[in-house]
Amino acid sequence: MTSRVTLVSPAMSPSLRQARFYDGDSLDDTGAARARAAAGARAAA
Repeated sequence: MTSRVTLVSPAMSPSLRQARFYDGDSLDDTGAARARAAAGARAAA
């Protein structure tokens, strides 16, 4: 039996870029664009 695992990382925000814990900030422009692209590329389960 073959298993498939898809790893998903969080979209980038200023906190993640500075290697800090999430402090309520919004996604930056690059993170938002990559999240939109990933949403369209996700295969149906």
